[in-house]
Amino acid sequence: MANIQLLQGTEKIKDSYGKINTSLTNLNNNKLEKSGDTMTGPLEIKSTFPVLKLAELEDNLSSWVMYDSGSFYVQLRDSDGNWVRDLLRLSGDGLIQLVGNQTMWHGGNNPVTLGGTGYQRLASGLIIQWGSGHTSAGSLSVTLPIAYPSNHLITIPVAETGDVTANLTTASYTTSGVTILCSNAVENIFVRWYSIGY
Repeated sequence: MANIQLLQGTEKIKDSYGKINTSLTNLNNNKLEKSGDTMTGPLEIKSTFPVLKLAELEDNLSSWVMYDSGSFYVQLRDSDGNWVRDLLRLSGDGLIQLVGNQTMWHGGNNPVTLGGTGYQRLASGLIIQWGSGHTSAGSLSVTLPIAYPSNHLITIPVAETGDVTANLTTASYTTSGVTILCSNAVENIFVRWYSIGY
């Protein structure tokens, strides 16, 4: 009777070892090799520490990737893994910063409206605007596509006419517009203008 119980115990142990061996074999078959293998699908890594070393650089420095507080970073770190500086930061609000904390220009911080009348707002805060129209009673009132937040620096008008007496000047500057005057009150002159401010 004791021999039968011992055999049953041995069979259970062998069965358990067999299952463990199968599990280990399956894990081994599904692992990625260090080089040459391809992974498909998303890889989700949640960490506030540098999680991926990109490349060894000069002077015992290396570049690392990390994610923290809604921003994705490429960082420069020393041989001990200590932070030296950020090389690139991409934040959830669309901000992109490069070396030296210089902001990269992109659609989010450089909005533009193209066309016959339009504007370009630059990341620096400078705004360039343009448009056209015809004079009436020797003047053209221009409403800018967008108002300047602080200063309307200059608007330059150009007359498209063969009439040499149609000299243009500007007056009545505001942050949202300007008046273009035509000498000798020449009417129906086609005027193109561009404007700069911030």
